[in-house]
Amino acid sequence: MDGMERGPSSDWDRYAHYTPSNPLVRWLFLDLMYRGYRDLLRRANFSGPISVLELGAGTGYTMLRLCGSLPIRKITLVDSNGSMLQTARRTLDGVRCEKVFLQEDVLDLPLEERFDLVHSAGLVEHFETPDRKRLLRLHADRTRSGGYCIVYAPTPTLSYRFWRRLAEGMNVWLYSDEVPLPEDLLVREVGEAGLEVLASNHFWRGFLTEIGVIARKTGRTWGKAAQSSPKMGRAFSGSSTVTPKSD
Repeated sequence: MDGMERGPSSDWDRYAHYTPSNPLVRWLFLDLMYRGYRDLLRRANFSGPISVLELGAGTGYTMLRLCGSLPIRKITLVDSNGSMLQTARRTLDGVRCEKVFLQEDVLDLPLEERFDLVHSAGLVEHFETPDRKRLLRLHADRTRSGGYCIVYAPTPTLSYRFWRRLAEGMNVWLYSDEVPLPEDLLVREVGEAGLEVLASNHFWRGFLTEIGVIARKTGRTWGKAAQSSPKMGRAFSGSSTVTPKSD
Protein backbone atom coordinates (compact mmCIF):
# COMPACT_ATOMS: atom_id res chain seq x y z
CA MET A 1 0.00 0.00 0.00
CA ASP A 2 1.34 3.42 -1.00
CA GLY A 3 4.42 1.71 -2.43
CA MET A 4 5.38 0.06 0.86
CA GLU A 5 5.46 -3.72 0.90
CA ARG A 6 4.67 -5.81 3.94
CA GLY A 7 7.67 -7.63 5.36
CA PRO A 8 8.00 -10.45 7.90
CA SER A 9 6.29 -10.22 11.28
CA SER A 10 7.48 -7.45 13.60
CA ASP A 11 9.73 -8.37 16.53
CA TRP A 12 7.42 -7.55 19.45
CA ASP A 13 9.73 -9.18 21.99
CA ARG A 14 12.27 -6.52 21.10
CA TYR A 15 9.67 -3.74 21.29
CA ALA A 16 8.60 -4.92 24.75
CA HIS A 17 11.90 -3.61 26.14
CA TYR A 18 10.86 -0.02 25.27
CA THR A 19 8.99 0.41 28.53
CA PRO A 20 7.07 3.49 29.79
CA SER A 21 9.68 3.85 32.54
CA ASN A 22 12.01 5.26 29.87
CA PRO A 23 11.40 9.06 29.91
CA LEU A 24 12.58 9.45 26.31
CA VAL A 25 10.03 6.85 25.10
CA ARG A 26 7.28 8.64 27.04
CA TRP A 27 8.21 12.10 25.75
CA LEU A 28 8.78 11.17 22.11
CA PHE A 29 5.76 8.90 21.64
CA LEU A 30 3.58 7.72 24.50
CA ASP A 31 2.60 11.13 25.90
CA LEU A 32 1.83 12.46 22.42
CA MET A 33 -0.38 9.45 21.71
CA TYR A 34 -2.26 10.00 24.97
CA ARG A 35 -2.85 13.64 24.07
CA GLY A 36 -4.27 12.42 20.78
CA TYR A 37 -6.64 10.15 22.68
CA ARG A 38 -7.60 12.97 25.02
CA ASP A 39 -8.40 15.22 22.07
CA LEU A 40 -10.62 12.57 20.44
CA LEU A 41 -12.38 11.74 23.71
CA ARG A 42 -13.77 15.27 23.87
CA ARG A 43 -16.40 13.91 21.47
CA ALA A 44 -17.39 11.15 23.93
CA ASN A 45 -19.98 11.34 26.69
CA PHE A 46 -19.87 8.69 29.41
CA SER A 47 -22.65 8.59 31.99
CA GLY A 48 -20.77 6.69 34.70
CA PRO A 49 -17.89 4.30 35.45
CA ILE A 50 -16.98 2.53 32.22
CA SER A 51 -15.39 -0.66 30.93
CA VAL A 52 -12.52 -0.39 28.45
CA LEU A 53 -11.04 -2.94 26.04
CA GLU A 54 -7.64 -2.48 24.41
CA LEU A 55 -6.79 -4.71 21.45
CA GLY A 56 -3.02 -5.00 21.18
CA ALA A 57 -2.01 -4.06 24.71
CA GLY A 58 1.44 -2.71 23.89
CA THR A 59 3.14 -1.23 26.95
CA GLY A 60 -0.17 -0.48 28.70
CA TYR A 61 0.78 3.19 29.04
CA THR A 62 -2.18 4.60 27.13
CA MET A 63 -4.53 2.57 29.31
CA LEU A 64 -2.70 3.84 32.39
CA ARG A 65 -3.28 7.45 31.33
CA LEU A 66 -6.92 6.72 30.49
CA CYS A 67 -7.39 5.27 33.98
CA GLY A 68 -6.15 8.57 35.38
CA SER A 69 -8.56 10.69 33.35
CA LEU A 70 -11.77 8.62 32.97
CA PRO A 71 -14.08 6.96 35.53
CA ILE A 72 -13.10 3.36 34.77
CA ARG A 73 -14.44 0.30 36.60
CA LYS A 74 -12.84 -2.42 34.45
CA ILE A 75 -10.04 -2.72 31.91
CA THR A 76 -9.35 -5.65 29.59
CA LEU A 77 -6.14 -5.85 27.57
CA VAL A 78 -5.51 -8.37 24.80
CA ASP A 79 -2.18 -9.20 23.18
CA SER A 80 -0.83 -12.31 21.49
CA ASN A 81 2.71 -11.59 22.72
CA GLY A 82 3.46 -12.69 26.27
CA SER A 83 6.36 -10.26 26.72
CA MET A 84 4.17 -7.29 25.76
CA LEU A 85 1.42 -8.44 28.09
CA GLN A 86 3.89 -8.70 30.97
CA THR A 87 5.07 -5.16 30.28
CA ALA A 88 1.44 -3.98 30.34
CA ARG A 89 0.84 -5.83 33.63
CA ARG A 90 3.78 -4.04 35.24
CA THR A 91 2.68 -0.68 33.87
CA LEU A 92 -0.85 -1.08 35.28
CA ASP A 93 0.13 -2.69 38.58
CA GLY A 94 -0.95 0.31 40.64
CA VAL A 95 -4.31 0.87 38.91
CA ARG A 96 -7.25 0.27 41.24
CA CYS A 97 -10.00 -1.27 39.16
CA GLU A 98 -10.90 -4.71 37.83
CA LYS A 99 -8.15 -5.83 35.42
CA VAL A 100 -8.17 -8.64 32.87
CA PHE A 101 -5.15 -9.59 30.72
CA LEU A 102 -5.71 -12.02 27.85
CA GLN A 103 -2.93 -13.58 25.77
CA GLU A 104 -4.96 -14.33 22.66
CA ASP A 105 -4.91 -13.90 18.90
CA VAL A 106 -7.13 -10.85 18.28
CA LEU A 107 -8.57 -12.52 15.18
CA ASP A 108 -9.67 -15.52 17.22
CA LEU A 109 -10.72 -13.82 20.44
CA PRO A 110 -12.98 -15.85 22.78
CA LEU A 111 -14.65 -12.76 24.24
CA GLU A 112 -18.37 -11.99 24.15
CA GLU A 113 -18.44 -9.03 26.53
CA ARG A 114 -19.20 -5.55 25.17
CA PHE A 115 -17.44 -2.43 26.38
CA ASP A 116 -18.10 1.30 26.71
CA LEU A 117 -14.79 2.08 24.98
CA VAL A 118 -12.78 -0.16 22.64
CA HIS A 119 -9.45 1.08 21.35
CA SER A 120 -6.26 0.08 19.58
CA ALA A 121 -3.12 1.87 18.49
CA GLY A 122 -0.46 0.48 16.18
CA LEU A 123 -2.44 -2.69 15.47
CA VAL A 124 -4.58 -2.68 12.33
CA GLU A 125 -1.75 -1.66 9.99
CA HIS A 126 -0.04 -5.02 10.60
CA PHE A 127 -2.81 -6.97 8.87
CA GLU A 128 -3.67 -7.62 5.23
CA THR A 129 -6.90 -6.01 4.01
CA PRO A 130 -9.33 -8.91 4.69
CA ASP A 131 -8.01 -9.44 8.24
CA ARG A 132 -7.80 -5.70 8.87
CA LYS A 133 -11.50 -5.40 8.04
CA ARG A 134 -12.26 -8.36 10.31
CA LEU A 135 -10.32 -6.67 13.06
CA LEU A 136 -12.18 -3.38 12.66
CA ARG A 137 -15.43 -5.32 12.72
CA LEU A 138 -14.25 -6.88 16.01
CA HIS A 139 -13.76 -3.35 17.39
CA ALA A 140 -17.37 -2.60 16.49
CA ASP A 141 -18.74 -5.93 17.75
CA ARG A 142 -17.12 -5.55 21.17
CA THR A 143 -18.43 -1.95 21.57
CA ARG A 144 -21.78 -1.66 23.30
CA SER A 145 -24.59 0.33 21.65
CA GLY A 146 -23.90 3.99 22.38
CA GLY A 147 -20.26 3.26 23.18
CA TYR A 148 -17.15 4.55 21.47
CA CYS A 149 -14.21 3.18 19.53
CA ILE A 150 -10.78 4.73 18.89
CA VAL A 151 -8.31 3.44 16.29
CA TYR A 152 -4.81 4.82 15.65
CA ALA A 153 -2.56 3.79 12.78
CA PRO A 154 0.41 5.29 10.89
CA THR A 155 -0.43 7.17 7.71
CA PRO A 156 1.89 7.63 4.69
CA THR A 157 2.77 11.33 4.85
CA LEU A 158 6.02 12.54 3.27
CA SER A 159 7.58 12.75 6.72
CA TYR A 160 6.50 9.19 7.57
CA ARG A 161 8.08 7.84 4.37
CA PHE A 162 11.29 9.82 4.91
CA TRP A 163 11.86 8.81 8.54
CA ARG A 164 10.89 5.20 7.94
CA ARG A 165 13.29 4.86 5.01
CA LEU A 166 16.02 6.41 7.17
CA ALA A 167 15.34 3.98 10.03
CA GLU A 168 15.28 1.04 7.63
CA GLY A 169 18.60 2.18 6.14
CA MET A 170 20.09 2.32 9.65
CA ASN A 171 18.68 -1.15 10.44
CA VAL A 172 16.73 0.14 13.46
CA TRP A 173 13.19 -0.18 12.06
CA LEU A 174 11.28 -2.70 14.19
CA TYR A 175 7.94 -2.93 12.37
CA SER A 176 8.68 -4.83 9.19
CA ASP A 177 5.05 -5.86 8.56
CA GLU A 178 3.64 -2.35 9.10
CA VAL A 179 1.86 -0.78 6.12
CA PRO A 180 0.66 2.81 6.72
CA LEU A 181 -3.00 3.56 5.96
CA PRO A 182 -4.24 6.67 4.12
CA GLU A 183 -6.66 8.66 6.25
CA ASP A 184 -9.61 8.28 3.87
CA LEU A 185 -9.11 4.49 3.80
CA LEU A 186 -9.05 4.14 7.58
CA VAL A 187 -12.10 6.38 7.99
CA ARG A 188 -14.01 4.45 5.34
CA GLU A 189 -13.18 1.03 6.78
CA VAL A 190 -14.11 2.11 10.32
CA GLY A 191 -17.47 3.23 8.92
CA GLU A 192 -17.92 0.02 6.97
CA ALA A 193 -17.38 -1.91 10.21
CA GLY A 194 -20.66 -0.47 11.49
CA LEU A 195 -19.49 2.62 13.37
CA GLU A 196 -20.39 6.29 13.01
CA VAL A 197 -17.15 8.25 12.55
CA LEU A 198 -17.14 11.41 14.66
CA ALA A 199 -13.68 12.94 14.21
CA SER A 200 -10.02 12.31 13.43
CA ASN A 201 -6.69 13.82 14.41
CA HIS A 202 -2.97 13.39 13.80
CA PHE A 203 0.16 13.39 15.88
CA TRP A 204 3.82 13.27 14.83
CA ARG A 205 2.99 15.23 11.65
CA GLY A 206 6.68 15.99 11.07
CA PHE A 207 7.82 12.49 11.94
CA LEU A 208 6.16 9.02 11.73
CA THR A 209 2.67 10.50 11.39
CA GLU A 210 -0.26 8.70 13.03
CA ILE A 211 -3.95 9.15 12.21
CA GLY A 212 -6.56 8.57 14.90
CA VAL A 213 -10.30 8.10 14.49
CA ILE A 214 -13.08 8.15 17.08
CA ALA A 215 -16.39 6.52 16.20
CA ARG A 216 -19.65 5.68 17.95
CA LYS A 217 -21.69 2.47 17.96
CA THR A 218 -25.15 3.58 16.94
CA GLY A 219 -26.87 0.29 16.15
CA ARG A 220 -27.25 1.13 12.48
CA THR A 221 -26.89 -1.58 9.84
CA TRP A 222 -23.32 -2.73 9.13
CA GLY A 223 -21.78 -0.61 6.39
CA LYS A 224 -24.26 2.28 6.51
CA ALA A 225 -22.02 4.31 8.81
CA ALA A 226 -19.40 4.45 6.08
CA GLN A 227 -21.20 7.55 4.81
CA SER A 228 -19.72 9.44 7.76
CA SER A 229 -16.31 9.80 6.07
CA PRO A 230 -14.84 13.34 5.85
CA LYS A 231 -15.60 13.61 2.14
CA MET A 232 -19.04 11.97 2.16
CA GLY A 233 -20.99 13.15 5.17
CA ARG A 234 -21.59 15.85 7.74
CA ALA A 235 -21.42 13.45 10.69
CA PHE A 236 -17.64 13.67 10.49
CA SER A 237 -16.45 16.74 12.39
CA GLY A 238 -13.04 17.10 10.77
CA SER A 239 -9.44 16.48 11.72
CA SER A 240 -6.97 18.22 13.98
CA THR A 241 -3.29 17.97 14.87
CA VAL A 242 -1.82 17.11 18.26
CA THR A 243 1.42 18.92 19.02
CA PRO A 244 3.86 18.54 21.92
CA LYS A 245 2.93 20.61 24.98
CA SER A 246 2.74 20.15 28.69
CA ASP A 247 -0.43 18.79 30.32
